[in-house]
Amino acid sequence: MAVVPLINPSFEDGTLTGWTADADIAVVSGGTPYGTFQAQFDGEAGATRIVQTAKTLVAAGTIVKGSCFYAQGTASSGKNTGRVILEWYDNADLKISESLGNLISSSGGGWQASNVTATAPVGASKVAIGCLSMRTHGAVSGVDFFTWDLQEAPTVELTYPQDGVTYLPGDPVPYRVDFSVDTPVATSVTYTAEDTVTSIPTVVGTSTEAPFSLNSAILPTGNYDVTAEATYASGDVVVSNVNNLTIGEPTPPTTREFKASNAYTYMVGESFNKLASSIPATAVITGVELILDYNLQALVRSKDIGVEDPAEATYNVAFAVVTSGNFDAVLLSKDGTSYTQEGSAISENVAVERTSFVVTEDGTSEGKRWTVMQGEDQQVVLGADNALFGITSIPSTDFTDRAIGVRFYPTLGSKPDYADSGDLCFRVNIDKMRMRVYFDAGSVDYYFASPDKTQVIKGQLAAYCVDSGEFENGDAAGDLQLAPDLEVLDGTATHIDSDWTIHVQYPPTDDNQIGTVTTTSVTQAGMSYNGLPGYNAVVENRSRYVFISANFYGDESLDSIYGAHGLPRAFAYNGDFFYKICTQPDPLKDSPRHVAYHQSHLALGFKEGRVDISVAGQPYNFDGALGASSWAVGDSVVGLLPLSGAILGVFCKKSITGISGTTVDNFATQTLSPNIGAIEYTTTDMGFPVYANAYGVYTLAQVQQYGDYMGTPLSQPISPWLRPRLIRKVTSAKEVVVAWPVRSKNQYRLAFSDGYVVSMTLNNGSQQAPTFSFQKYFWDKDGAYSNPDLFTYPSIVPAAISSQLDQSGEERIHIAPYLDTITPTVVEGPTLTGAAPDGRVDTPYGPYSYTISGGYGPFQMTVVAGSLPPGITEVTDAGVITATTPTAEGIYEFTLRITDSNGLYDELEDTIVIEENLGNYWNADDSHTDLTLTNDNRTATADTEGTAYQKTRAHTAHSTGKWYFEVQGTFHPDNYDNGRVGLDHPSNDIDSAVGQGTNSYAIQSNGYRQSNGVFNPTQMTPPLPGANVIQIAWDADAGLLWYGVNGTWAFGGNPAAGTGASVTGVTGPLLPSSNMVSGDFAGNYTLSTTPAQCAYTPPTGFGRWYRY
Repeated sequence: MAVVPLINPSFEDGTLTGWTADADIAVVSGGTPYGTFQAQFDGEAGATRIVQTAKTLVAAGTIVKGSCFYAQGTASSGKNTGRVILEWYDNADLKISESLGNLISSSGGGWQASNVTATAPVGASKVAIGCLSMRTHGAVSGVDFFTWDLQEAPTVELTYPQDGVTYLPGDPVPYRVDFSVDTPVATSVTYTAEDTVTSIPTVVGTSTEAPFSLNSAILPTGNYDVTAEATYASGDVVVSNVNNLTIGEPTPPTTREFKASNAYTYMVGESFNKLASSIPATAVITGVELILDYNLQALVRSKDIGVEDPAEATYNVAFAVVTSGNFDAVLLSKDGTSYTQEGSAISENVAVERTSFVVTEDGTSEGKRWTVMQGEDQQVVLGADNALFGITSIPSTDFTDRAIGVRFYPTLGSKPDYADSGDLCFRVNIDKMRMRVYFDAGSVDYYFASPDKTQVIKGQLAAYCVDSGEFENGDAAGDLQLAPDLEVLDGTATHIDSDWTIHVQYPPTDDNQIGTVTTTSVTQAGMSYNGLPGYNAVVENRSRYVFISANFYGDESLDSIYGAHGLPRAFAYNGDFFYKICTQPDPLKDSPRHVAYHQSHLALGFKEGRVDISVAGQPYNFDGALGASSWAVGDSVVGLLPLSGAILGVFCKKSITGISGTTVDNFATQTLSPNIGAIEYTTTDMGFPVYANAYGVYTLAQVQQYGDYMGTPLSQPISPWLRPRLIRKVTSAKEVVVAWPVRSKNQYRLAFSDGYVVSMTLNNGSQQAPTFSFQKYFWDKDGAYSNPDLFTYPSIVPAAISSQLDQSGEERIHIAPYLDTITPTVVEGPTLTGAAPDGRVDTPYGPYSYTISGGYGPFQMTVVAGSLPPGITEVTDAGVITATTPTAEGIYEFTLRITDSNGLYDELEDTIVIEENLGNYWNADDSHTDLTLTNDNRTATADTEGTAYQKTRAHTAHSTGKWYFEVQGTFHPDNYDNGRVGLDHPSNDIDSAVGQGTNSYAIQSNGYRQSNGVFNPTQMTPPLPGANVIQIAWDADAGLLWYGVNGTWAFGGNPAAGTGASVTGVTGPLLPSSNMVSGDFAGNYTLSTTPAQCAYTPPTGFGRWYRY
């Protein structure tokens, strides 16, 4: 993202262009190292300012750094001062406040930098940079070279729906945006459509995840102005451009006119996408029919023999010459932009009759009569169920890569005797072209042979999974799933073993071998039973069987059942074959718990927080290169349910997401409920989504209406009984098991692990309060339940339920019960405790560890409400806030959730207060009386006539942690011991030198060290005399102290790495300290701690020695 450019920042055009300046400011040439010109303040006393005229957009909360260079001229210290300023304005360009940089007040006439770092205040929307000068001396002063780091404000472009487009009612409309800059990143985008007639706005939806796209069909018929509003973490909102959208029937298109240059030109149709999603990939195409809706147009120029008046010529000559026409259709293969015909043409002859035409234009020109006649709309069918361009059959996957070419040409007869001369043309206008395809689903047989080929078994392929490689390259590896009826052709073996070979023809030979059977990692055998997991495995996995019935092929004979159970591999049964569905090679990572049909795709939901969607029309194919996709939803999936408007509802433990769209090219995610989710296996379709969560039974419409505030649940009348059963922190003997609909009674039923079933009858849909009843189901196999109080007996608990409509529309509910009395195992969930400490801005924080007890790992830590302080990036899954540095003050309240591998969780509310750090300075109450403190007490100047040692100490002593500060000093040019900088114990005598007392450490102006009164004769390099920046870094925990000068650490030290310390064994409490010696040289030391004051950045891991 680019920095907003300042206009004429160094006055190099020789004028004040771009600046608003007081009358006593002018641009002059020379006297500046930053180009040719500077802005100069005249010598009159008073306050004068110069500010950029243009006010730049800025968001409240944005941190802006700016600087300029100021020269006092010949004025003495403290006179003709100047500093950089940032002026803040509101939307009406009214100034609300200003931020000041460090004051340039020292004498000498040189150019010095004034820097400012400030946060845009609440209410600010614009900012301008400038300089403020206060003059009490007659000398002129100057300012030059303004810079800042303000980034360009983001803009948002609404790219979809495109301006002026029309969508049919009920069709999903795509909503998309583009951002002009990558940072800052928006937190959400809300799409709004305003009715252009009523001016009533409708919120289409809000997306909270990049790329902030969604599809929606909620708008009724009408015309709308659509906008997008992007919201940022700062609270700022950026509004996009306006695009106009119409929902309604589109204007009928103008009939397409196909102008053939000759009878050899074809109109080409290709991209049979929907066809591909309606035919099994294993099918072969056996016939094609093309249905063309068309009309003809005749254009005639005629002249009759012996007729002088051209208006009397016979235009019906067209139908004497042409009595019929021919439509040809050909199959084309495509190579780039060129086509090659395959096979032969399919043709159909159509009659051309005068009675089907009406005259639309008639006149004379150049001695001939010209006439235009329009034919009526007609339809022709080319091909048949067994006509395939002269080809016997084509694999369906190959056919969908082809194109179809269509042409029309008239059948020419002879000219009638009355005709003299003229011209004739027939045009064909094709309004619609449709294709009907005939196919054979077929079967694939393989032959399996023992190594010596004496044993041969024939198997029919039901499905396959490719774990690696590709069939086309001959290196595919994976599983072949066979129909159960194997046929023994040779020998007596009935079981296919490892090391057998795979062939496509019988008898098996080396030439027709395509593969080898290998040992599976699971069964250690070549062939294994392709079955389903039993009850105990599913119960231990805390999952259950779920089913749907769906037809992906548009053929009633191809209805299939698709299911999942939370253990490796989803499965399908088509009435003939049972097979496993593979989404990836590793079966342990391929354990979906939920299944749904979505727009000709099979969708599978996983505990890991993702939804895998198959290739269109191929529920067994999850190859991403062919159009399958995987969508991370950031939360464990607990249910899948198709919603209205081509949206798949993805219900998760803590949220609800929608996947909208019809193909991988336009799929998009949108947040339907950001913080409220569902309980697994409770999501059902009652004509609208109904599900249970920890608060009760709800509809999705309630959550979308109230947001995070849930409102009153449908189950409110039975909440005292129901809610304890919905708490999922621990498993219990009464927890909810599964829900299902009873459509014939308009009921939503919830089953519990103690056998109870609650039936919620929805009266008049969701418009009236529901009623409730309680049941238990029994299987009285032996007539033993004679006691009328059946509720005292063990009852059926559903292990799996399927509620579907059969082909006649009748409701079929199948329950697979637990037939034995089950004593549920009570599993304790995790517990999270702790209270993180408070901290300070720019000061090292942590590490801090919360305590996790109970539960079963691995664990997952998430922040479910509020936010951590800026700079503290995360709490790890182990409950640790790693060592980091907070960057902004404030009170930060947040809620942590620890979730174990069973999905049980605990939540902890915590607060971290980050206090502002204040720049440190010399303590006037802890300084020698001969010292003079100036510059807000940051600068200490020695009295040349004073006592020998004039010491000062700063504020805020430390005993632990890593700390850094700088002292900018003027040291004696002759390397005398006239000054020291270091650390001093608060109790040491203020009349003593730093380094001489107990727990006192100093670097002297001659480069020697003194610690606890012990002199070290090794001299520091580089030497110190003259104006220097002394750097002090102290690791109090390790007792290590480093000295540095002008960016170089002495003696090869590296504080960040913890090596090469100047002094060891340094213990606190200690304070920054310095002292100067009286004499003929008056040194001065300036303490620097803030970023604006310091010349260098603290070593990694060290905090600034602020004043608390």
